[in-house]
Amino acid sequence: MAYTPAGAGGSLGGHAWAEVYVGGEWVAMDPTFGERLADALHLKIAEGGMSGVDGLIRLADLMGKLKVEVVSAK
Repeated sequence: MAYTPAGAGGSLGGHAWAEVYVGGEWVAMDPTFGERLADALHLKIAEGGMSGVDGLIRLADLMGKLKVEVVSAK
């Protein structure tokens, strides 16, 4: 999931980004948002398997239960 400020008040929704193996570790990058490193506005809830109808159903179920609270922002 990722947050985007687009629209009134922004939104948190389903989103996929890439992870690449660099220097012995996996690094999250988001080419959709032009980020070399995926920032803290990305919430990893699954690895693969969220595509197709089954993935959308699982994501929709999670969206009704997920609560996110911003405790600090810079």
